[in-house]
Amino acid sequence: MIKILYVDDEPVLLELARIFIEKSGDFSVDTAESAALALELMKTGEYDAVISDYQMAGMDGIDLLKAIRASGDKIPFIIFTGKGREEVVIQAFENGADFYIQKGGEPNSQFVELVHKVRQSIALRQTEAALKDSEEKYRLLVEKANEAIFIAQDHQVRFSNPRFSSIIDIPPGEMVGKSIDDLIHPDDREMVLGRYERRITGKSAPEEYEFRVLDSSGNTHWVKIHATPIHWEERPALLIILDEITERKAAEDELQESNQKLAELNEELRMHLNTIEERNDEIQGAYEQLKAAEEELRQNYNELGQKEILLRESEEKFRRIVETAEEGIWEMDNREMTTFVNKKMAEMLGYSTKEMVGRKISSFIHDEDQKDHLSEIEHRKGGESGLYVRRMMRKDGEIRWMKVKSTHVFGKSGNFRGSFAMVSDITEQKYAEDALRESRQDLMDIIDFLPDATFVIDNHGRVIAWNRAIEEMTGVRSEDIVGRGNYEYALPFYRERKPILIDMVLENDFLGESHYPSVITDGNRLVSEIEIPYLYGGKGAYLWFIATPLYDSSGKITGAIESIRDITAKREFEETLVNRNKELTSAYEQLAVMEEELRQGYDELEKGHTELRESEEKYRNLIENAPIGIFTSTSDGEFLTLNGTGAKILGFSSPEEVTGNPGSLKEILHSDPAGSDLLTDILLEKGYLEDFNFEYIKKGETKKKHLKINACISQSNKDGSFIVLGFFDDVGDVKNIRETLENANHKLKLLYSITRHDILNSVMAAYCFIELLKNPEDPEYGQYIETLHELLEKIQKQIEFTREYENLGSHVPVWQNLAEILAVVRSQSSLPFEIVGCDIEILADPILRKVFDTLLDNTVRHGGGSVSRVEVSCMRSENGGYSIVWKDDGTGIPDDDKELIFERGFGKNTGLGLFLAREILAISGVEIKECGSPGKGARFEMTVPEGKYRVIYGC
Repeated sequence: MIKILYVDDEPVLLELARIFIEKSGDFSVDTAESAALALELMKTGEYDAVISDYQMAGMDGIDLLKAIRASGDKIPFIIFTGKGREEVVIQAFENGADFYIQKGGEPNSQFVELVHKVRQSIALRQTEAALKDSEEKYRLLVEKANEAIFIAQDHQVRFSNPRFSSIIDIPPGEMVGKSIDDLIHPDDREMVLGRYERRITGKSAPEEYEFRVLDSSGNTHWVKIHATPIHWEERPALLIILDEITERKAAEDELQESNQKLAELNEELRMHLNTIEERNDEIQGAYEQLKAAEEELRQNYNELGQKEILLRESEEKFRRIVETAEEGIWEMDNREMTTFVNKKMAEMLGYSTKEMVGRKISSFIHDEDQKDHLSEIEHRKGGESGLYVRRMMRKDGEIRWMKVKSTHVFGKSGNFRGSFAMVSDITEQKYAEDALRESRQDLMDIIDFLPDATFVIDNHGRVIAWNRAIEEMTGVRSEDIVGRGNYEYALPFYRERKPILIDMVLENDFLGESHYPSVITDGNRLVSEIEIPYLYGGKGAYLWFIATPLYDSSGKITGAIESIRDITAKREFEETLVNRNKELTSAYEQLAVMEEELRQGYDELEKGHTELRESEEKYRNLIENAPIGIFTSTSDGEFLTLNGTGAKILGFSSPEEVTGNPGSLKEILHSDPAGSDLLTDILLEKGYLEDFNFEYIKKGETKKKHLKINACISQSNKDGSFIVLGFFDDVGDVKNIRETLENANHKLKLLYSITRHDILNSVMAAYCFIELLKNPEDPEYGQYIETLHELLEKIQKQIEFTREYENLGSHVPVWQNLAEILAVVRSQSSLPFEIVGCDIEILADPILRKVFDTLLDNTVRHGGGSVSRVEVSCMRSENGGYSIVWKDDGTGIPDDDKELIFERGFGKNTGLGLFLAREILAISGVEIKECGSPGKGARFEMTVPEGKYRVIYGC
């Protein structure tokens, strides 16, 4: 029986899916109405696959998939949803979904496909598990084999097991790539390589034979080879199995030598026997006994000699390894007592070997590592090897960081006898790594917060840093580009991969004149300015670049860094100044001509004065009647001039109320001191200010205005003071239009979601029940008709909600009597309904009553059948607002659901009521939250802000 967990927040769809899937015969389906419940069920139940909807309240289907995969569970997971957007599909597969099926269409076909995908995904998982198990078995077989196993290709080792490494005495990590020619004894090399070539080319050659190999120290080992042709990475190779027979060959040589001596002795005896054939049977018997004794002695001698040779070689090899090892060697027994340490180990901890032998290993371990030490001991007892880092205490109290490679030792009977470890002191390496990590992080933080757009590449052209400023300039996030090379960083600027300024400091042959016509060399730095047309959505920008190489401590170039600054506004301002200078120069030349002409007569001079006065009057009128505020001020914040429009925007009747007062500009900006300081800082840094936005509230008033200012330093004095010329305007209407558009877009998205997802789910469920109704003999036939009727009512309510929500906020808010609204709501209820202190009017959307209809419906539906009364009370709140409390004595709301109940789709009905209630209240800035105690009843608190209510006196 296949056990399925199906997750959907639509109870009707859960039941339908269970019916259709279980009709397949070998399926059992458990259902969950939320992702959280599904996770709980998976803790206690065993399932073969999970089917989940995507869009659900709280945790959606993708989040559920992430949670399951994060726990390490590889259970087949299928997304079954009405959402068909490409990004949802991509997100599902990226997070480990097995299949993605879109709801809709003919029910039978839909569920047949779903069942097929479930079977397919389960079969695939079973195949993967079997393959992994098989691979693990063969891996253990090869690694633990007593024979040396390796693959040879192109006269090189392509793969080898630990046994081959031990014979050749080369670490496993260094075996791959070794030439097999160098491993063969010179006297056997021609024979072995000849047979290697014949077998690799498909010609006949002995499969088994014996020859000699050399280890890394030049020692000779006899091996017996078995070679089989295979394909490795789609090319011919040989799978070779070697059995070391060095000891056997030595024994054979000794036996052959003994046999030779015996043959010589027998020949000598035979010669003597020829001369004493006449001797009696007694001598013959003695000879037979002597011969038998000699044979027994020969056999004992051979065996003893072999054992002595092997023992001497083993002891000599072990002694040489231990005494010359560059690592500490440590052996303990099954009581964790030290039984042996080499000289290197004792030196690392400041002891003698005698001082360490007989002491518990834990006495050398740092206190904070004791728990981990005990855990590792248990691993050794379980037959596992270990590689870990541990802090140890020297005799003088100094803490040293050690890298430990430990293995277990078992007796012939399988009992744990102790463990054996190789120890390396990595203290200096540890401290250096920590310091390097901290230093690198500090450097990355500095780069990330540089005000100029900045990025760094290594000497391979890969991006290693991409700060926030360049993210903002290019729209490319750091995580999307760090680690990439192949001129990826050129794409945001030039729409193609090619070397840019940063590459000029790394590549001497780079030709960048076509893109950087004015590169300036400043030592090892390169500076340039060019216009880039692709930035800021095609608006383009004029940028200043500076690039310099990065060096390591030895002076070697390790990469390069480039900083980029947008100087478009500065460039434009400079061009404006140049044009203005040209105009002034032209005016000066004209004045010179005029002066010459004025010298010709007083009448012409008077005429010039008159024209000048008319020109000044014309520009004065132009400034005074401009539709925006125009001003000049000192660096100390005193308004020198202000036009009438500016005074009106600031809420003054005339400019004279503002100008001439010390600190008058800072007085205007009192409501936004941070903005005031920032404004001054930008002016001092750049010399100009562009599209600077700040909030303005006239002193003594509460009305807020959104102003935008542009300004520049028009005159700098020798004492450091300066004159500011600026323009400002009220952009509040633009901000309101933007907020209105955002609100409309929010509504459209929600309405689309309801019509596309919620109603589609209900329609799909209706189609499924219609399919079930085709069988009148079904015992659940009547229940199917009733459920279909409920589905149609739900679709009707969802469509009614879309109409109400579409109209929400489209009418001007009006003052509404709360007591009268509550009286109407009370008349529709059979429950005792008390209203206390609610003689107020609220400025709200005309459908305000819908809020209290929804609260009453929530009380009746979800009160648990135990509600006996409803109370609505109103009172002033501490913050100047008015508090409205709706409470009942039902079952209440669980703590985990207090926020979720206001989300669209939550609950067992349409999931739209409380969501719409909060949206209606939000228009007037009214907040609503649930503050009741579970088991004691629901309590909804609504806070009306000041200015949105008024008390009705005399009632």
